[in-house]
Amino acid sequence: MKWFKHDADANMDAKLQEVLLDYGLEGYGLFWYCLELITNKVTSDNLTFELEHDARIIARNTGSTVQKVEEMMKKFVSLGLFENNAGAITCLKLADRLDKSMTNSPQMRVFIASMRNKQHVMT
Repeated sequence: MKWFKHDADANMDAKLQEVLLDYGLEGYGLFWYCLELITNKVTSDNLTFELEHDARIIARNTGSTVQKVEEMMKKFVSLGLFENNAGAITCLKLADRLDKSMTNSPQMRVFIASMRNKQHVMT
């Protein structure tokens, strides 16, 4: 996907407030950077919502250290912003936020519709 929606008041979210308190804009920026990396890889053939980059690459690209990136990522997981499944970092909440206006792909539109139907059944 080339873009994704997010709330204009995301910085007021309690979990992101914790990130800001603990890591400042470095942590807040890392969170959004990782979401961009994940979203950039989402296609109708790749619906894992997995972060493919490791801490070394992210640290190099952001000017941080590997240790700091790993620490912040653990915090993101502990807060429930991301998931850690056997070492694979994912953000499955992104799937819930998709909408049909974000793609022209018929396969992606079917996937988005199925996510919407699943959400409707759960509520």
